[in-house]
Amino acid sequence: MVDKELSDFMPKANSDGELVFGEFLSEVSKPLEKKIIIDQLTKINDPELGINIYDLGLIYDIDIDKFNNIKISMTLTTVNCPVADSFPLDVAKKSP
Repeated sequence: MVDKELSDFMPKANSDGELVFGEFLSEVSKPLEKKIIIDQLTKINDPELGINIYDLGLIYDIDIDKFNNIKISMTLTTVNCPVADSFPLDVAKKSP
């Protein structure tokens, strides 16, 4: 068994500064519908406003490639958002 460290389970930032959670798939599978992702995103509420992040307009784009890898472009409510460190991870965990 290979020893793992906590960093092995945390999202990684790629060269574009995007957070990457999980492994990229490279096999074609049944296409994932954007509606399923949106349904999950509407379950994540901004802790200060109590409104889900999708209806609040924090999600700019959802891109699904042919392997069902999901790329979500989003923003935070403010520069000093108190959940800036955990919000992107919450979004990644909720995505199917």
